[in-house]
This record gives sequence, structure tokens and C-alpha cells, in this order.
Amino acid sequence: MVISLDTDGTLGHRFAMGINGYPEDEWHGRTLTWSVQANLRAEPVKEVILGHLALFRRARRGHTVVWDGRNYVGQLTRSAQKPCRTSRTFWMV
Repeated sequence: MVISLDTDGTLGHRFAMGINGYPEDEWHGRTLTWSVQANLRAEPVKEVILGHLALFRRARRGHTVVWDGRNYVGQLTRSAQKPCRTSRTFWMV
């Protein structure tokens, strides 16, 4: 399961499909994702999202989409890189 943040600022969760397959928008960094423990139900995932809203807002503020000559790709400012790099997986205990 992943928490996703798209270019419109929509925050949601979905099941990750496939082993090595990524949707195009995720592959190119246009949609940011964070892994969540797979066996969680909707209510604990909602708690993770609500408990980390500041992290998601920081990532959103520093996320832009630009043309790199071949694709539209996501870029992060330095301040947005830290929450995206250090908190890529959420585990509930």
C-alpha cells in the first residue's frame, strides 16, 4: 500500500500493483509516494496521513513538474528532499 501525493496536491492511498511496475507519473516523480505497511486497514492509514500532514505539506510546497527534454518530471527543492528521503516508509506498531 502507498500514500500518494499528486501534482494537484491530492493526498490519498492505494494498493501498489505489481512487483517492479510503477505508474508513469510515479516513475517520473510527478506523483510522490510513501510505502505503508501492507496489512493496514483504512482507519490506521488515515491516522498516518493526519499525523504527518506537515511532512506532506512540506513535500508539496517544494515539488514542481518540469520538462527535461524528453518527459515531464518531478523535481524537489532541497527543503522538500529531506521529508521525501527520510520518511519513505511508514510502519504501525
